[in-house]
Amino acid sequence: MKKVISFFAFLLVLGSSALLAQIGNGSSQISGYVLTDASKGEPVKNVDVILDFEEDCEGGSSYIVTTTASDGSWSFTNLPVGTYTIHLDNGYPLQSSPINIQITVPNTNISNVILYTNE
Repeated sequence: MKKVISFFAFLLVLGSSALLAQIGNGSSQISGYVLTDASKGEPVKNVDVILDFEEDCEGGSSYIVTTTASDGSWSFTNLPVGTYTIHLDNGYPLQSSPINIQITVPNTNISNVILYTNE
């Protein structure tokens, strides 16, 4: 029984490592802010910012989430070359369409990406 549990624990760790290797094995970063509408431009804290990405090996898509800080800032780090879509959690509609970003070379730093809410 102990060997069976150890084997399943090994598979769980192996699967988790594979997913992290796909998204967390790069050297690029995307960061920015969530603000109220463009006329006010006040920071919005505790909002989930979602980064969708395509997984080349399976052809499907996946995502990671980060939460804005008190100044409205957010960032995604250790990103590999790829195509990404950034949007907010459904509870906070964007004023504009989601933002599409393509990273074509390693060590790319894309900053000051502004997402405006309809608040």
